[in-house]
Amino acid sequence: MNKKMILNIFTIAIFFVLLSTTMVFAQGRLDIVFSGSTIGGVTNLQMNGLAAVGKQFCNLEPTVIVSPTLAQVDIMKDGDSDICTTYGYEAYFAYYGQDRWEGDPYTGIRSLMPRPNATVQFAVPAKSDIYSVYDFEGKRICVGRAGFGGELQSRSILDALGINYTPVNLGHDDSLAAIVAGNAEVYSNSGAFPHPSFLEMAETIQGGIRIIGFTEEEMEKILEKAPFFKPATMGPVYKGMPEGDIMVPQVESLIACREEVPEEVIYCLTKSFWENREFASMQWAGYDELVFEDVAGIKGSAPWHIGAYKYYVEQGLQIPENMIPPEAK
Repeated sequence: MNKKMILNIFTIAIFFVLLSTTMVFAQGRLDIVFSGSTIGGVTNLQMNGLAAVGKQFCNLEPTVIVSPTLAQVDIMKDGDSDICTTYGYEAYFAYYGQDRWEGDPYTGIRSLMPRPNATVQFAVPAKSDIYSVYDFEGKRICVGRAGFGGELQSRSILDALGINYTPVNLGHDDSLAAIVAGNAEVYSNSGAFPHPSFLEMAETIQGGIRIIGFTEEEMEKILEKAPFFKPATMGPVYKGMPEGDIMVPQVESLIACREEVPEEVIYCLTKSFWENREFASMQWAGYDELVFEDVAGIKGSAPWHIGAYKYYVEQGLQIPENMIPPEAK
């Protein structure tokens, strides 16, 4: 065998080794794990929609896993997922080392895109003499089970206003029973409105219910201490509510990701979602509610991932300073 043939064989061998290495690397980057809640639940459907976008337009090989709602950020922090659904305050607290992340911040969390926000609603019987949030002083308030999102949201709002109250940690059925029996005065929950739990409450309690509205001054105090809320307008959607709109707090809801996910992957996912939203909506119709321009108003979460940030800036959005990723500064 002459030297030229040996050289050719060696070159071909090197080529296939490099090709094999490249393919393994590429395949590793294409495997992305999306984390949602129970199969058939809202956040699971949201993740399926986004995963479908990634597979169709970004050459990703997605896997959607089931995770407890309030454990999704921790699961991502442990490296068991790359993208998850969360609330703005969860990402905010994790990034800045507050609340349950105090002393152990997760600075590798990044925001990717918004989800439709959840509205925090404080309900009382229509015949109640409670008309203002400050009338909650000293009252017993059903805030949901201990450690769940509803409890934290209610606590953040009431603490920002300096209101002292007695938290009652019960699920929906028990909360409704407590209100009917007079063992609690207020029931708090969050989600889209009309919310099923409040529709049931309005039909169960004679005369229906009222949702307590907030003033602009109260909302300003809340936003000063808890920037992951924003004001929203709500009409009389439950039996017993008087005519006219009221102001209520909404909590920012987002999809978050790991900083380590490559910039080009998140850029492609962000761009493809917004430019092909009807494709994602085939999995979850709620994506149709999102307004692209609202991205610029999000400020109560972890900074944007550099890939998402670059797309938003390219589209002319003015991103708040605290949402600019450190990698872009």
